[in-house]
Amino acid sequence: MKSEHWELLRELVSFHPVSRDPAAVDKVQEHLRRFLEDHGVFCRMEAVGDRHILFASTTGNKTPDILFNPHVDVVPALDPETQYSLDVRENGRIYGRGATDDLGNAVCVAQALIDLKGKADAGAFFTGDEELGGSTTDAMIKLGYGAKKMVLVVDGSRGPDFVVYAQKGIVILKLTARGTAGHSAYPWTGKNAIVALFRGFAKLADQWENPREEKDWRDSMEPVILSAGKAENQIPDEASMTVNFRITRAEELETLPRMVADVTGLEVSIQRSCPPFNGDPDSQPLRLLAGIIRDLYGKEPSFVRMTGATDARHLQKLGVPTAIMGCLGAGAHSVSEYLESDSIDRMVPILVKLAALL
Repeated sequence: MKSEHWELLRELVSFHPVSRDPAAVDKVQEHLRRFLEDHGVFCRMEAVGDRHILFASTTGNKTPDILFNPHVDVVPALDPETQYSLDVRENGRIYGRGATDDLGNAVCVAQALIDLKGKADAGAFFTGDEELGGSTTDAMIKLGYGAKKMVLVVDGSRGPDFVVYAQKGIVILKLTARGTAGHSAYPWTGKNAIVALFRGFAKLADQWENPREEKDWRDSMEPVILSAGKAENQIPDEASMTVNFRITRAEELETLPRMVADVTGLEVSIQRSCPPFNGDPDSQPLRLLAGIIRDLYGKEPSFVRMTGATDARHLQKLGVPTAIMGCLGAGAHSVSEYLESDSIDRMVPILVKLAALL
């Protein structure tokens, strides 16, 4: 990794840009703005609610030929004492919160824009809340930002040999059971909401089968939060469970909540939802991207689908070919998150050549 890339990544990680801290994320946006402007790249900062989103471009056009989209927010560190600084180990890997998801990719896009000055009409905006659903990306689209020919979401950690053309959508539901409070020593005096919740969820679980691997392209379901009870000797009158669904079909945004309510008999409220992303691996820009990867590195890229979510779910609204790819790393959201030290140097030429030839 070039020393300039190392220093920029180190500084971005040090700001602790956790999604739920807009002020910290804004520090990253401002630092990137200064870095890019110092290298002659046009920048504009947009206010979106209590956040600021950086748009950078080789021409200043709000709708360049190609739009890159990394995000600069991170999930909280599991080990705050170590993860907000970079640690390079003997294996050549760079460890730190956001190293691969997604600050390393943001550095990659910044360098690509610098290299593309005077060579192509390319731009990027740096999402500030992707880990919370990416509402700032949706807001930037409503402000008129977009792309004429292609969108490339620069996210993930598979490396330059993989191009993602589809991803699952998300439906997060809260299931709630109601009961009657009473003394736990006298069970007949109340109706336990926890028991009602478990019985209702069990009906759903009994008829649901999760996929067994990433290639098994089916819906998945995982309960993630439980909440009930206020005292050790009181029968709870309310219990709730938050369930995270990953869906393959857009129509399930409407049909899934109704199905869950019918099967469980519980109250169901939608906490968050977003559609799946379905791109076309045979589109001209994606075929061009595949050829560039072959020419640069002599490898046939793999076109894959991913179970996780990115802001491609919003950007597909622009109606141009869209794909997802990122630098090579692993351990996103974990204590062992890392970026391969040469990954940015391998990714930047792909982005530059793609924008120049598009």
